[in-house]
Amino acid sequence: MKDRSNWIFQHLSQLKISIILATVISLFIITMIPAALPPVLFGIAPALGYTLKFLPEGKSPKQLPGVKAFYVGTLWTVLVAWIPLAAVGGAWTQKAVLLALACFCFIASSSNLNDIHDIEGDKLVGTMTLAVLVGAKNAKIISLILAILGGSISVLIGSIPFVIVATYVVIIVTTYNSEIKTIEKRIPHGIVAGLASLCI
Repeated sequence: MKDRSNWIFQHLSQLKISIILATVISLFIITMIPAALPPVLFGIAPALGYTLKFLPEGKSPKQLPGVKAFYVGTLWTVLVAWIPLAAVGGAWTQKAVLLALACFCFIASSSNLNDIHDIEGDKLVGTMTLAVLVGAKNAKIISLILAILGGSISVLIGSIPFVIVATYVVIIVTTYNSEIKTIEKRIPHGIVAGLASLCI
């Protein structure tokens, strides 16, 4: 976790700018398109409450066993699927639901894989990620299954762009080296989510 903290401090100004821009864009979307309010709130509330210890035994959602990767996948899927769909007044067709599910699989896969880096640190702070629960090797297998599931959905609905995203994620998962500890070697959720959002 030390490399992540160092990276945050090194890029603190850029992160602050990103947060301000995200806030302004969210307010603009809500003002211009009221229908986008539910998904925006649905994304903001869990994100803000992610580390708050309001659960029984003083736990935060982040500390629930095996939940982290799926929690992150859900929040990113809201960002790149539900909010844009609401903004354009689109309907939740079968294809839209499957695209969102594929997006969730890709992001959960990358989030879970990145948690392998933090096994020791997560143990210390009580964050029971899948990597902590099942070990690095099994966590990588879970990420591969999620990536293949997302790819299978992409093939099923005939989305060539999503098949490309799936291929990208599968390649990264299969070539992933858990011994590389630098932050630069982490799979960026933003790239995976960005690729997915461009394809929706």
